[in-house]
Amino acid sequence: MKHFPDDEKPVIGSHLKELLFGKEDEAEKKSSECHQSSDSNAERESHDRVKVQLESDENMKLSLLYVIHRYVLGKADDKVVEDDHWYLVYNLVDFSSYPWAEIAFIITIDKVMLP
Repeated sequence: MKHFPDDEKPVIGSHLKELLFGKEDEAEKKSSECHQSSDSNAERESHDRVKVQLESDENMKLSLLYVIHRYVLGKADDKVVEDDHWYLVYNLVDFSSYPWAEIAFIITIDKVMLP
């Protein structure tokens, strides 16, 4: 994948989000905040984002990585995506057999059991 992180510049969740859904144009963001319109949120988002074109295979892998990072592991968009997860998503057999459910369970229990 051409968006694979290097040692000097790790990738955070918001970077994955930008690659998948596009980067919100600041001028458009301010304009949409100041002016309310009858457009739905989905229509407004499609107009406000500048999207990078990705190959379908790369798009699928980045989507898997973002879902794991953000929703399964519950990490915020400002947290670094672990290098091991990049390697796993590169090999979908290993990715599928990885114990995501067990890790998510442990993270959930740790957060619930905080003192």
